Amino acid sequence: QDAKVSILGNGDKIKIENRFFFKNLIDFDFRFDLIENGESVKSELMSFNIKPQEFIIIDNPFKDFSFDPFAEYFVNAYGISKGKEPLVSSGEILISDQMFYKRSEYSLRSTNNGKRLKISSNKVNLKVSNNLVSLVFDKENGSLVSYNFNDNEFIESSPYTNFWRASIDNDYGNNLPLRSVEWKTASNSRQLENIQTNKINANLIEIIINYKLNNIDSKNKITYTINSKGVLKVKNDFFYGGNLNDAQIPRFGMNFTIPKQYSEVLWYGRGPHENYIDRKSSAFVGLYKGLVEDLGFDYSRPQENGYRTDVRWLKVSNKDKIGFEIKGEPFISFSAHYNTIEDFDDGLIAQKPGEILAVRQRLAKMQRKPVDVPKREFISLNVDLKQMGVGGDNSWGARTLPKYTIFAGNYSYKFTIVPFD
Repeated sequence: QDAKVSILGNGDKIKIENRFFFKNLIDFDFRFDLIENGESVKSELMSFNIKPQEFIIIDNPFKDFSFDPFAEYFVNAYGISKGKEPLVSSGEILISDQMFYKRSEYSLRSTNNGKRLKISSNKVNLKVSNNLVSLVFDKENGSLVSYNFNDNEFIESSPYTNFWRASIDNDYGNNLPLRSVEWKTASNSRQLENIQTNKINANLIEIIINYKLNNIDSKNKITYTINSKGVLKVKNDFFYGGNLNDAQIPRFGMNFTIPKQYSEVLWYGRGPHENYIDRKSSAFVGLYKGLVEDLGFDYSRPQENGYRTDVRWLKVSNKDKIGFEIKGEPFISFSAHYNTIEDFDDGLIAQKPGEILAVRQRLAKMQRKPVDVPKREFISLNVDLKQMGVGGDNSWGARTLPKYTIFAGNYSYKFTIVPFD
């Protein structure tokens, strides 16, 4: 941008920098919005006489605002044309910046005073339940096969640890689908070690699922902690013990499917358009809503799409406003589609016995179009710690910058699911 607005120090001062070489910023009106938990609560309109390559520092117009200690605050700044630009009408936004201002000092905690939980078990399933909520686990593989709250089922297929994304064009350019294929295998091949049950108290039970990921010589522990109000805390710990060479992790998170009627999405994070850790500065943190069918992006060739980062929380609900909220601790990233990751992923060409194919011969880009990917009868939901950046310095070999890459190692994150009806 040809102008930069930034917050200084403790937030009481704001710097406006004119990066133009010949234009004065007097040609713009500047609107400042105070954003409280994703919504604008106050605005100020100003104008500045700043010569090219110069800057000024002003008082933050919101420094005397009565702040809510339970809220998070940003300041959004917009440079609005006064109509003196060629081919640009008055009122068009040509400059924009978002600045973090204040984080919440306190957090609200929910009560846990429901009817006591009980544990029951047979040869097939392990169940934790009371009159309001039930969780059912498959004892053979550790899968969470049911999460039912007040007779509303939230699970179509179990959450599982996912390291993979549908390869994008830039991934093909640097051979990531082949270099990192072991992470795809690890996502779909795990061996249950054991299931542990801990009754913390009458209203709080912990289920720990331990897996071995044999192809990468690693372990994965998923901890589900359920309370008597139906609130489910999920913690995912990955312990890397492998020795992969030049195999970056496309993402670290969890994927599960939910019934298709939970199609309304509200989130507090970056948006409204898709964004990635190296493509997010234009996606301001805010409060956004949409339908699952509108969250994706139809690239000319199906691939990874529709991601949102720096998400504090998201809610999915049906037309009757029944659903659940997922709260990051502190942040998550997410995507939701009527398609699986595999639907968007072209995969690799298999080698026949005794055959040795060159790298480029194994990379299969099927050149499909979005119309070739039929919608499923469920919603695939990714709830991640993070996904590697999309790169793009070029598309014929350049890799994602190191600071946006996920290297092999130990990772852990957690989130909380809160049902509502």
